[in-house]
Amino acid sequence: MELIFILFIILAPISFLTLLEIMVLKESCKKTLKYLKLLKGIEIFFFLSSDGVIWLIICIIIYFTVLIFDFYKKIINIKEFIISIIYYIIDIVLAILILYKVGDSLSVVLSQ
Repeated sequence: MELIFILFIILAPISFLTLLEIMVLKESCKKTLKYLKLLKGIEIFFFLSSDGVIWLIICIIIYFTVLIFDFYKKIINIKEFIISIIYYIIDIVLAILILYKVGDSLSVVLSQ
């Protein structure tokens, strides 16, 4: 029972932010949905991996490689390129802050 509660505490904020991001990006630009899917895949690998730092570095390289390739092939323009980079940085910072907050909440719940 405690495991289900812990999983809910971990997954609820991440799911809420993911749905919010999809709604915002769906309204703003259709091209960025590809990058949103890639970004969510990166977050899943980051959260589920036992050695998060190595996976984070690999995923950052993959994400920026795809962005640079699309920019080089003129699939996206400079404005979309900059927006995607800023969005990526904000998304990763928010995800890390949520993990710290969830970790603090879990330590309080498990200590009782």
